[in-house]
Amino acid sequence: MTIYIQTDQEGLITDAITYPHGDYIPVETPAPLPVGLIGGAYELLGGNIIYRREWDKNQDFEDLRAEVEQLKSKVEELEGKGEKYNSPVSPLSPLSPSK
Repeated sequence: MTIYIQTDQEGLITDAITYPHGDYIPVETPAPLPVGLIGGAYELLGGNIIYRREWDKNQDFEDLRAEVEQLKSKVEELEGKGEKYNSPVSPLSPLSPSK
């Protein structure tokens, strides 16, 4: 399948269409195209479409979501360990005066 890709100065893919147009670059690629191709995470390099994780703003959210889940698990674990320390304490018997 031939698609026509527009890029910025860094090679970041900014648009992809199925017909020749202006300065768009023809690229042979297997279908289907990567999801999010024009979402700011792909580069055209030597006629190849390359995923750049560091450009993927959505990946930042996925990383944060995973980190939040890890922190939630750790909090639950710590809260579970703290139950034995948070149990009600039996009152001490009053001291009888020494004679």
